[in-house]
Amino acid sequence: MEIKDRGLNEKINQLKKGLEIVGGKSNLLLDDNSEILNYIIEKAFSDGVVKFNINNIEYTINELIKCKQAYEIHFLKNKLTTLNSIVYKIKKYDTSLDSLIRKYKKSRSLEEYNEITNRIKKTYRLDINKLVLSSINSEILEKLSLEEQESFYSEYLSQKRKQIIDGVISKMGIV
Repeated sequence: MEIKDRGLNEKINQLKKGLEIVGGKSNLLLDDNSEILNYIIEKAFSDGVVKFNINNIEYTINELIKCKQAYEIHFLKNKLTTLNSIVYKIKKYDTSLDSLIRKYKKSRSLEEYNEITNRIKKTYRLDINKLVLSSINSEILEKLSLEEQESFYSEYLSQKRKQIIDGVISKMGIV
């Protein structure tokens, strides 16, 4: 099913991001716009109301779009605090990573750069998850290990995580 209306396509993309933000990635496999449209049409005709049940909370389409907008505001307001916190921890306590960063600044090796990003992603994932996964029910997140929390990351939240990692790298003076 192809949608030719750009405005409608944009709303569907916002809906997909809203679903991911509240933790719907693991509950609903709605990666394709046609799958979402089929779900919406099926619900509209069978139930008369379109709601998405994510972790025992029902959301309407408008609520999910508002969640996405509120998430963006929250992310922008708190991104710098998270970046500064991670940079402080690296400079103050993580001497091996700080040393690797200094080594990278001299060599500019792609392998070292990748190791730096992977170590930031792994070592500081609690700080990163606290911001990036902030709209997912905290009771659910607390029951999961950090590895299990990875299941909530899809395209949109992975981009947000990458923004934080890139910001840390930039603040460390690598780029």
